[in-house]
Amino acid sequence: MIHDDFYFNDSFYWEDPGLSLRSMGLIRELRTFQKSVRERLAKLEKDPVLNNELIIQEKAISEAIQKEIRRLEKQSFYSQFGPD
Repeated sequence: MIHDDFYFNDSFYWEDPGLSLRSMGLIRELRTFQKSVRERLAKLEKDPVLNNELIIQEKAISEAIQKEIRRLEKQSFYSQFGPD
């Protein structure tokens, strides 16, 4: 066949289109989770004396979620430029 000379099994070897799509799905889910954490945190902060430990935990969870979102965004962004 004529097209065999130009046939690639995958797209270019450095591209992983699934990586970006998978990361976007995870980022969307993490943002939804972060929104619910922030809503709980807002409710807890109405009475900070009784909920001080829970407030600290919710803030730590929110920060961890934000770090993971940044990591995934960075990973999917740089995956488009080639292998590590």
